[in-house]
Amino acid sequence: MKPLISIIVPINQVERYLEKCLFSIMEQNYRNLEILLIDDGSTDRSVEICDDFAKKDSRFKVFHIENAGVANARNVGLANSTGDYIAFVDSDDYIASDYIQYLYHLLTKYNGQISACGQKNVDLTGKRLTPCTATEEVFEYSRKEALYNLLFNQKLNNSCWGKLFIKELFQDISYPAGHLYEDLATTYQLVAKADRIIYGDSEKYFYIQRPQSILNSKFSRLHMDSVYFSKELVTFMKENYPSFVLPAEYRLFAAAFEIVLKTKKDQADLNDCVAVAWSIIRKNRFKFIFYKSSAFDYRCLAFASIFGITFTRNIWNLWLSIKYRK
Repeated sequence: MKPLISIIVPINQVERYLEKCLFSIMEQNYRNLEILLIDDGSTDRSVEICDDFAKKDSRFKVFHIENAGVANARNVGLANSTGDYIAFVDSDDYIASDYIQYLYHLLTKYNGQISACGQKNVDLTGKRLTPCTATEEVFEYSRKEALYNLLFNQKLNNSCWGKLFIKELFQDISYPAGHLYEDLATTYQLVAKADRIIYGDSEKYFYIQRPQSILNSKFSRLHMDSVYFSKELVTFMKENYPSFVLPAEYRLFAAAFEIVLKTKKDQADLNDCVAVAWSIIRKNRFKFIFYKSSAFDYRCLAFASIFGITFTRNIWNLWLSIKYRK
């Protein structure tokens, strides 16, 4: 029999999407699964949907807990998992029928500890939002190669979904409960414990972009976690991979710009957050204007920042209006 694989699904107020997600997991052609549904204090029909799936299929295990955020929900799933491998699926997304089989095949064929696949970005109707660039190629990375790839969001990204991990990697790593951007705080640590990371350039994970998601939500103080965790990333690289300090600082630089550009003029209570982010930008802008790996938009923003925060925001808004005008 093939080894048991645990799939962890954090759930909160997603009744509109949940059934599609859970059906896609139930119909996996890799059958030896343990599916942990962590109901994070839902008050909608998500509770009933979870219980119904558990009645229909004994592989589903439901945990109803008080709302404490997705990071805590993932930790609850990890603590109760019994599989040899760990996978995550967000409850508003869905997966191809061979998603788990594909990731497991990559791990076993290429002797890896983490495998990853491509994603298809879709809207609520399933319509593709980004061009297909999948080549069906397989890429084998050493630890250092994978970390570099991760730092620049090339083939690998920070998300825990779209990946399969051997469970041993989580032995002393957990998600930071009570924080956003929990993947930014953990994925690089998991990669740093793996000897081989395998990426298959095939779209097996379907990521739904919806207005209520964390990445699309209005800026709040919690979004500063992206800066704090990027600072931890820089420290980690200084202590373990000095040659990767500059790429890590670039990630921090980009996170600081996200704070400055997402805050609004009427959010005066967040001025301290903006001040922290702007100080990072002022300290590093000349470094990343000329950094060969800087994206074109960040080079332009770095140059614009010389003329002040208001000018930088105006240039960014002008660029967006040109880019997305009909």
